[in-house]
Amino acid sequence: MLVPKAHIREESDIKKEQWIEYHEINKKAIDYMKAKYKNPMIFINAPQDQSVHHFHKHFLPGCFGEHGVDNALRNFLNSKGIKAFSR
Repeated sequence: MLVPKAHIREESDIKKEQWIEYHEINKKAIDYMKAKYKNPMIFINAPQDQSVHHFHKHFLPGCFGEHGVDNALRNFLNSKGIKAFSR
């Protein structure tokens, strides 16, 4: 997950002087995920899907298929020996 230090609401709120650094970090994360996983899922939640409107970007392995993000992520974490919390 890519999260800015400052609280901003949207990707478009990133200041011009921070945009180059954000772009470089974002590209590194994308390149890493694409090298490690066949079809990574990279997304930003829509404001209506957030309890507090804020910006962060998800970088997840491409293992979701028809099971949906919640179930697939839980299964992926469990397969790695990490206990996933239920809602």
